[in-house]
Amino acid sequence: MFLDVTLNDAKLMRNIIEALTAIVDEAKFHAGDFGWEVLAMDPSRSAMVDFAMPRDAFDNFENDGELNFGVNLRELMDVLKLAGGEDSLRMRIEPDSGRLSIELKDSSSRKEFKLSLLDLGGEGGKRLKIPFEFKMEISSSLYSDIVKTAEAGGEQVVIEATDELVTIKSSTPSREVKFEIPKDSPEVMEFKVDTTELPVRASYSLKYLRDFQKATKISDLVSLEFSTDKPMKLTFPIPGGGHIAYAVAPRLEY
Repeated sequence: MFLDVTLNDAKLMRNIIEALTAIVDEAKFHAGDFGWEVLAMDPSRSAMVDFAMPRDAFDNFENDGELNFGVNLRELMDVLKLAGGEDSLRMRIEPDSGRLSIELKDSSSRKEFKLSLLDLGGEGGKRLKIPFEFKMEISSSLYSDIVKTAEAGGEQVVIEATDELVTIKSSTPSREVKFEIPKDSPEVMEFKVDTTELPVRASYSLKYLRDFQKATKISDLVSLEFSTDKPMKLTFPIPGGGHIAYAVAPRLEY
């Protein structure tokens, strides 16, 4: 097993790993001809994360065939938090070492860390491949505003979409919050309805939508797709190619 990858911007990988921790504490990475990929489900199997980063998005990418390796994301995050604004990142797995070597380097210093690899067997999950009745692409700042506003209500959000408007509601026995986004909002880059059965309506746990905000550090845009009483998919593009995508199961009670 051999892997040697470099990113001139260590903060990018720090933000990616933080986004993965929205779902899991440990993850199995796949490195191959495409680049790096992770597919993982949270312990409750209510949500999943799909990370893909092509090799061209790295400043250097060398590997010896297809390989899978498990990493404790919390430990890796503890290391990457030490990255300064000018640090580059190098991550290596030497043959038979059983460890991931991490190097943070700038013009004045070099830091090196070693983390034990984990044997994470089993399948990491499958990409969500279902038709969606509604899709919109919005700014990440608008997404954060949606979550912040919904938090003033309850821990469950109901999302409705027509051909002109998206409405997000949350409530408790004593109050109700409603957030409306018109199709022609300047922060809406795409608005697409693919059904005549309107409104498209589903309910989701606010906890997951809140956790998914970790990916707003990576991308200025997010694509939101859902169907009536079906999973929602949120996709954040990664600079240089690839994505962090989340899927969350619906709550069937309103």
